[in-house]
Amino acid sequence: MTVAPSPPARLRGRPGGMYSVLAGDLIEFCLVVSVATIMVIRFVLELSGYPQLGGGGLHIAHVLYGGLMMIGALIVLFALLNPGAQWVAAFVGGVGFGFFIDEVGKFITSDVDYFYRPAVAVMYVVFILLFMVLYAVRRFGRLTPQGALTNALSLMRRTSHGDVDGATRAEVHLLLDRSDPAHPAVPALRAALDALPERDRAALALYARTRTRLVAWYGRLTHRRLFVPVLVTFFVLYGLGALGTALGVLFDETGLNRDPESRGLAHIVQGVAALFEVLFVAIGLVRFRASRLDAYRWLRRGILVSLLVVQVFVFYWDQFAALVGLSVNLLMYFAVVFMMRREEDARRHEAAAAAPALVAAPTPASA
Repeated sequence: MTVAPSPPARLRGRPGGMYSVLAGDLIEFCLVVSVATIMVIRFVLELSGYPQLGGGGLHIAHVLYGGLMMIGALIVLFALLNPGAQWVAAFVGGVGFGFFIDEVGKFITSDVDYFYRPAVAVMYVVFILLFMVLYAVRRFGRLTPQGALTNALSLMRRTSHGDVDGATRAEVHLLLDRSDPAHPAVPALRAALDALPERDRAALALYARTRTRLVAWYGRLTHRRLFVPVLVTFFVLYGLGALGTALGVLFDETGLNRDPESRGLAHIVQGVAALFEVLFVAIGLVRFRASRLDAYRWLRRGILVSLLVVQVFVFYWDQFAALVGLSVNLLMYFAVVFMMRREEDARRHEAAAAAPALVAAPTPASA
């Protein structure tokens, strides 16, 4: 019996999982969708008078819909290799988890009380723990040469129609640059990628065409003189609003100073979270001078604190105000994430353009 030779030691991967470059974005998107789902469910139930499906002693709780959607998200991942399958699964799974965790009050009370108010605090703790998981993934995720090659192969699925869009070409090339150059798949993938024609703009899906237009629009906008002043002014007003929320929660006449038992720990947590939101926004505004990308990262952290903590507690007191705040925060979140991605792309392109120049530049010894 012939035994296949083992690969060289430098090509062997260490045991364990490999980090996905999309992991952080997918988890974050899933969490944001989950929080939005909780808000929308509670608002719709409030408007409709909390109807119940079923009869004859039966009650079909919406936690069941959540379970079905979460298993549906897994089926999408198991069954489809389409490039967008992970994002569809993140959305469906996020909606499903929102349906599931929204009914936590029923499962921690002996009288199955959906309206059990401390259930909001339970949701908060769950989302904070998940947010810590997200932080750990982003902070400690390491892209090894083998992982970079695996991610490049995964992104090559977008080329299954025989052409490739410019963004995918650039992403795959950057991943191949971080792969082991001695691996036989690296030059083969690079050659195959370079041989693919550029995808015609008219052949792009609606989402891709919209994204391309938005990227071009953002590129033009950033060269306007008023872009940064207007953006900074907007976030200054946003930060002042968050500061007003924090002070109002902690020190208003119906709050902790006058009636400590009326709000208690829930308002302390909400107020402190709002102060952290203000702090992150302030750091982002200061960072605009040094790095626009760093500024966007801090602004995103502030918005996430509002989405995952502050708005959850606002919903505890006023569902309509929470829905308005949620809508504003979601729009801001997606706008800031979009701008972050554009700045990251610009940095990659600058690094790629500078690399050949550094290689070609003569050293003092050779000059």
